Amino acid sequence: MGDRVWTLTPERLDFLRRGYRVPGTAVGIIDAEGVVSVDTAGIADPAGRLVSADSRFQVASLTKVITAWAALRMVADGLIDLDEPVLPHLDWDLPLNGHGHGEGITLRALLSHTAGLPRAASPQFSDEASIPSLVGLLGGTDGVPVGLEADPGSVFRYSNPGYVLIELLIKSRTGIDFAEWTRTTVLEPMGMKASSFHRTASAVPEAVTPHRYLGHPLPQIVYGYLASGGLWTTVPDLLKLVAAMGPVNRGAGVLPPALVEEMWSSPPAAHLFLRHGGYGLGQIWGILASGQRFVANQGSRPGWRSLLLVLPDRGSGMVALTNANSGLPMTVHLALRWLRATQGEPLRPWRVLTVPRRSR
Repeated sequence: MGDRVWTLTPERLDFLRRGYRVPGTAVGIIDAEGVVSVDTAGIADPAGRLVSADSRFQVASLTKVITAWAALRMVADGLIDLDEPVLPHLDWDLPLNGHGHGEGITLRALLSHTAGLPRAASPQFSDEASIPSLVGLLGGTDGVPVGLEADPGSVFRYSNPGYVLIELLIKSRTGIDFAEWTRTTVLEPMGMKASSFHRTASAVPEAVTPHRYLGHPLPQIVYGYLASGGLWTTVPDLLKLVAAMGPVNRGAGVLPPALVEEMWSSPPAAHLFLRHGGYGLGQIWGILASGQRFVANQGSRPGWRSLLLVLPDRGSGMVALTNANSGLPMTVHLALRWLRATQGEPLRPWRVLTVPRRSR
């Protein structure tokens, strides 16, 4: 049985955008029959250029979903095992700080934030030329290197630096930089040709401008980390990712279906905020109140809020991208309404959530 139809009119989207004080937004839906719709509203930049289906947003931590695909492509190619210790493959000595010998630091642990690494946002720079090497980034902007803060596998600790280790691992095992490896093995084969890892908006066609809460434009920020949050993309490109998670063409020829399914499982330490689910490999997964399996992730950084929600067993999903700090509640509103309209899902997210455990 197909999904029920949910129509998001441009007028309705513009009404929501204004109510949530979001300058510009793009929303896409793909249903169980593969029918795609994209709606846009608002402005892309201070000059008044309108958001379109071709507008490219920075999606912050939604990037981690793509990074997981790129990392698992190494597994599919036999370059590394998902549960193999990664430190012997890195051109950098991670300070272990008395937390064992590093055997538990695996690709699975890095992708699921259970490697025992610290929380940290991506360092910001004035221009691209100021960004140090990956090893320099791991050394820390204040001269204190990234190091273990807990025994690997013992705790969930959302760690962007862990994804820098994945960048370093990809470079070590493939001989190719993360951005190029991801482009050639994931983005292009999946048809995501409008997606890229350019560090500056000036290099991105149709780039959208980020905004503060009250709609004031933000100056360009150059971030050091790519794998944790550096993707520029469009709604149509992300809907191709959604389709690649569905039952008909799972993996889209990029990954075997079994490895895609592997992303929707969690180490014990990552079962922390869902009754049935947790943080998998680069994404959240769980079971809705109706029994439907879902996969999701959300992206937040100054001036950007984004959300991806997929029902992989039905092949349907939705994407909402915004160019403002105020965009998060709007993306959640849209996701809940989509679930209600198409699946009859009750609007009671607390039926899915449990009380978070405090990480040590």
